[in-house]
Amino acid sequence: MVHGPAHDNHAGPEGLSRRQSFALAAYGAVLATFGARANAFTGEPSNPSGSSRDFDFQSGHWRVAHRSLRRSGSGLEWQENAGSCVAGPLLGGNAHWDDHVIHLAGGAFRGATIRAFNSETGRWAIWWLDSREPDRIEPPMIGGFRDGIGTFFGDTILNERPTKIRFLWTRTDTPSPRWEQAYSSDGGASWQTVWTMDFARADAA
Repeated sequence: MVHGPAHDNHAGPEGLSRRQSFALAAYGAVLATFGARANAFTGEPSNPSGSSRDFDFQSGHWRVAHRSLRRSGSGLEWQENAGSCVAGPLLGGNAHWDDHVIHLAGGAFRGATIRAFNSETGRWAIWWLDSREPDRIEPPMIGGFRDGIGTFFGDTILNERPTKIRFLWTRTDTPSPRWEQAYSSDGGASWQTVWTMDFARADAA
């Protein structure tokens, strides 16, 4: 399952959704230009210390600054887009949702996340819904929280190569949490970030 804030000027692989086309095309360009790059987070927490309250930090109204890696001519550049988000609990606190509006040059679109907590494993399953493809839901990202960092993984195919997908939630104990999406073509040994969201409270303004 892959989020993606934009798909303009990105011809995605056959059969991929619009959000996949954006992020995977960007990552394909990264591989061609730089190769995969390592960072400090390289694996899923082996024993998540999660609870159904893990996403309480995100509940409320937010302003969101999106940065996404895109092709520009023969190179790459970070594109910035504004957005907003509202989030809250579901299922008596055992699940969580958010609803995004993302403003692009060609107009705004909406995306929503549904997250469900498994109390037996301490892990979350995360699904993404896109207003441009409302009848399509992909397999969930799976993961959990440890020491305040949420780490979630999935898999896809890019240029006929198995590619891992990773979401990170960091700064969850601050007024400005961050979400990141990254890709790995070497089984998770190294990662390239292709999209970030920085959150600021709108209901505190």
